[in-house]
Amino acid sequence: MRPVISASDGSAMYDDGCGSLVKSIIEADDVANLHRYAKVRGTRFFSPGAEVHDWNPDEWDPFLLAAENGNIDALRALAEIYQSDPSQTEPLEARLRRKNIHLLSVACLYARFEAAEYLLSCGPPLGGKLNDQEFTNSPLLSSVAALGFTRGKLGRDIEKSDIENFVYRLLGRGASVCQPNRYANKDQPDQQSSPKDLLETVLGVAAPHASYKLASRLIAEGADIHAQQEWYELGEGDVEKVTALHIASGSWNLEFIQALVENYGDGELAEAVTVADSKGRLPLHWALLSLRGSFDQRSE
Repeated sequence: MRPVISASDGSAMYDDGCGSLVKSIIEADDVANLHRYAKVRGTRFFSPGAEVHDWNPDEWDPFLLAAENGNIDALRALAEIYQSDPSQTEPLEARLRRKNIHLLSVACLYARFEAAEYLLSCGPPLGGKLNDQEFTNSPLLSSVAALGFTRGKLGRDIEKSDIENFVYRLLGRGASVCQPNRYANKDQPDQQSSPKDLLETVLGVAAPHASYKLASRLIAEGADIHAQQEWYELGEGDVEKVTALHIASGSWNLEFIQALVENYGDGELAEAVTVADSKGRLPLHWALLSLRGSFDQRSE
């Protein structure tokens, strides 16, 4: 097998024909060999066969991969290579929007704080806004979602407190707790969203893992503790009319429940505990089902 390129240190670099070499170069933040690869092999890696969509956000894309790994130098190099390539007729910013790649949100989702700070501070085409309505996931929603990621997903160990501290920084910069809500008709901007279209709220995403302090801060910033959203349940599919109290109860997140209870108004707690999801289950049912699942797992 002939080497694809000679690396900057003189060693031979090989590929498997599926883009593994350029992927590994981007993952390593190896700018010198990235430029060398583009010069020798061309820039076909900017046009993978599969698009990036809401339902499959992990499809291979060079900019997405660099943001997931927090590789600022690789992002800069990719932008330079793309914009200097005459075969790339679509402006880079338009390409990212078409493919629903919000680099700032991706960096937040993978808890790449340094990269997120860079993307917040730089302008187009790589930079992002905190409250950009044109993308599916906001930086705030993505950062909160990172609380539920495992070491395998993040690729490293990271303290939950570090993620929460970054969420506080985003809130301090003006991130909206209402804008991150995801609606069923997000891809149809001519339609007006209604509460029944609500797929996901920042409070619902936070409910399984967030601390009392973060829950209280999100509520203080205006998060709706009564909002009902959809929830995907393994083996059951989508469940509707789910509240943050349902989710926190099913996760046995007592700190989060305490924050909710302290912020319900007169008579609202009694109402909240009697709200049933689309399968007729109360928050108490969610807690009991979760407990039964844990018991079943221990019994196996």
